[in-house]
Amino acid sequence: MLHLSRSGIISGGGGAAPMAVVEAVNYVDDEYGSSIVMPVSTLNAVTGDLILGIAYSDQDQSTDWWTGLTAGYTKHREIGNGTSNCRGMVFWKAADGTETNVTCSGGSRYMCGLVMRISGADLTTPFNAESFYDPNGWQTIHLPALTTSVNNCLHLGVVGCAVGGSIAGATFDADWPYQGHSTNTDGGTISLTLVKRVGEEATAETIAAFTLATDDQMYGTSYNLAITPAA
Repeated sequence: MLHLSRSGIISGGGGAAPMAVVEAVNYVDDEYGSSIVMPVSTLNAVTGDLILGIAYSDQDQSTDWWTGLTAGYTKHREIGNGTSNCRGMVFWKAADGTETNVTCSGGSRYMCGLVMRISGADLTTPFNAESFYDPNGWQTIHLPALTTSVNNCLHLGVVGCAVGGSIAGATFDADWPYQGHSTNTDGGTISLTLVKRVGEEATAETIAAFTLATDDQMYGTSYNLAITPAA
């Protein structure tokens, strides 16, 4: 059985500028299987919210691996390569208030995930900019830079650690405080960590990369994402 780690408000807006806000996040700890179920009902999404999820496995291939997703959700992309031992899928849905759970499936591997509710996002083109880091083997993980095209984007960073990698002892850039993570359970090998950039983005800008300083190098991938605010 997969485990719900936590749910809660992790972000507030502030200021008069329109900006998407993360209202709640559920983290699902890893377990071996061919699918992962993420609880959406406890996010209390309402019509107009963006539901954004990321599922990870310790699969090490460079082609699409995730084969199943609950109807009504859109697969945005997959992340990972043949040597990172960490294959992710990003998916989303414009909420209508009836959502319960979302199931993601692939082959039989260790899997974990997170799913969040975001208010104030552009539901036509929610992804303004994104960047990825897929290291070749055992590396220090960093969040890569990106450049947005509109003002006041919400910036999220997700780091997937595999094959015994850990965020234990990690230090985070002051502008990217730690928000939460799934954990390795039952001998599992995969976990996710979420960070969010503080402050509002006054203008479209380039967000510089930063390194996740940990006790160990690790196999994994990272994903830097800017969410477009609603007009």
